[in-house]
Amino acid sequence: MSSFLDTLTFLTPEQRALLVEADLDEPAAFQHLSHEAFVAKFTAAPYALSEGKVGRLFTATRLQTVSSGPTKVEVTVPAPLSRDEQIERALRTVKLDVLRDLGVTHVVAPKGVLDVDATLELFAANPSRMPATWRGKKVVALSDLSGAERYRNPRNGSELQGLGVTGVDEVTGEPWGALGLDGLCVTAYGEGAGFFTGMTDRVVIEAMTVDAMGTRKPLRARIEKRMEETDTKIESLKERVVVQERLPMTNLEHMVPRQVGGEGKMSAVTGRLLTDLSALFVALFDASDLKRILQGYNLTSPICNSISWHGSPANVMHDAADTLIRHGITRTPEFRAILLSARPRRAADIVAVLGAG
Repeated sequence: MSSFLDTLTFLTPEQRALLVEADLDEPAAFQHLSHEAFVAKFTAAPYALSEGKVGRLFTATRLQTVSSGPTKVEVTVPAPLSRDEQIERALRTVKLDVLRDLGVTHVVAPKGVLDVDATLELFAANPSRMPATWRGKKVVALSDLSGAERYRNPRNGSELQGLGVTGVDEVTGEPWGALGLDGLCVTAYGEGAGFFTGMTDRVVIEAMTVDAMGTRKPLRARIEKRMEETDTKIESLKERVVVQERLPMTNLEHMVPRQVGGEGKMSAVTGRLLTDLSALFVALFDASDLKRILQGYNLTSPICNSISWHGSPANVMHDAADTLIRHGITRTPEFRAILLSARPRRAADIVAVLGAG
């Protein structure tokens, strides 16, 4: 290992080995990267360095000897970001833990996608009070967004557009997600038991909504009483209304694969899928094509900003595959259908990696 890498004692041996594999073992190898590109590259997979380590690495690579006499160095230190700039960066990269550290509790999220400009406008106009909506868009708590599930309409089973509490029916626009998971489960039971015959969706939503004090309206109270009498639990109804289960996430960009067999070891199945899916992407797409395809679907568009789209094709496809796996998207039949629709002639290769469903 190079003498330069030996000085980077804040990196783990595994992280230094990754730099060696990428021929990044001398300061000169880093000079072509701007600060923004540097941060994007080394906070993303496979390096996944913390922002603190990225800052130290950036500084170390900018140390340059300027004379043959007594050693002098010049250090290029990026100007510190203002709080507003930190909020904007965190919004654009969906770094929810950073937003919490900055005191941000709510974001503007139409259909579950962070709206950077509207959020910043909201804070600038009235940072101390959070309305339910802002310029026609829903204001959502970070706790709701970071733990968002994808739900179904409890009456007809169709998938809602948007995550968690922002979910709406694609056809009618009715905000079923606002009922929350428990409310949707109770509604699904009520629908099956015939409580809503002749009622419109809007009337049902109104009847099933619990107010801020936790008060139930008579119809919901009757349904819950029937569930109690029949010993029907909320957990038994989840499969009717949940498309994608809640992910235990605190930072959408830096989630890691589930570890097994000791710290730092990735499951063999996950590691093989990452390798195979990365190779599949390289064979099927270039970066712009894959980005366009992923941005075109509600399932995958929310995570596009978490992928580093700049770099060699192999690195981009590895990062894309890693991000999709970490978010559980590759386990869904919808994702397989997206790839089959984009490259129908390569169906055999896609099924070989993702399975037949």
